[in-house]
Amino acid sequence: MKIFYLLISALFFASGLVVANVPAPPPFESKGIEVQKDYPDYVFYFGKYYVFEEKGKSISKIDLEKIELTNLRPFAIKKPKNLDLQYFKEKNLNPDQVKISVREDYLIAVKKEINNQVESKLSQKMIELINLKKNGDGIYFASIPERGEINNPNDIHYGSYRSRMIVSSLDDDGLKFSVPRFQEGDNHYLGEKEAKQAEAERNTRTITFLVGIGLGISALILAIGIFILRKRQKVQSIRI
Repeated sequence: MKIFYLLISALFFASGLVVANVPAPPPFESKGIEVQKDYPDYVFYFGKYYVFEEKGKSISKIDLEKIELTNLRPFAIKKPKNLDLQYFKEKNLNPDQVKISVREDYLIAVKKEINNQVESKLSQKMIELINLKKNGDGIYFASIPERGEINNPNDIHYGSYRSRMIVSSLDDDGLKFSVPRFQEGDNHYLGEKEAKQAEAERNTRTITFLVGIGLGISALILAIGIFILRKRQKVQSIRI
C-alpha cells in the first residue's frame, strides 16, 4: 500500500511540474518593446508625441520617459491614459476633450556620451527632429508600430506580451523595428481578423493539451489503483 501512495504522490508531483512550467498567456492586448541584443552605449527614452489645437493654434508636444531596455528586460507600452501629456496637466486640460490631430509613440536612443548634454532640452529637440523626420547627432528614433509580432499559434511557450515590437537594429544608420506582422508558419502572414482567430485557436489547443495531460495522469493513477486493489484481493482470497 505504501508503494501505491508513493506512486500517487510522484504522479501528482510530476503533473504539477508540467503545469507549472507552462507559462500563463500574456494579458490581452498587452504590448512590449524588445531588443534582440543589449545596447550599453545608448540611453533609451519612450516618447508620446502629440499635435493638437489650442485656441486655433497648432501645438506639438512630447512626453519623454527614460526607460531601461535590455535583452532580458522588455519595456511594457502603457496605454495613453497612463501617461498623459504633461502640458495638459499643467494647463488642467482633459486630454479626452482636446482635439488631437496626431498621437504617435516613439522609441528614442541617445548615445551616452551626449545624453548629459541634451537631456535637459531633449523634449524640444525631439519635436524638431520628428517634424524634420531625421535623426540628430547621436540621437536616433523610430515610430513604434501599432501592431507587433505574436508568437507562433502552435507554440505553448508564450512571450511576456501578446504583441512584441522588436528592435531589429540600432547603429549610425538609425533605429529600426522589424516588420510588424501577424505570422503563422514561415511564409504565411495573417491579417488582424485572422490573427485574432488564430490566437483564440492557439489558446484552445493549449487548454486542450493541459486538460489531456490531466485526464491522462488521472487515468493512469486510477489504473494503478485498480491493479493494486485487485492484487490485494487476490492475495486475500488465496489466504482464505
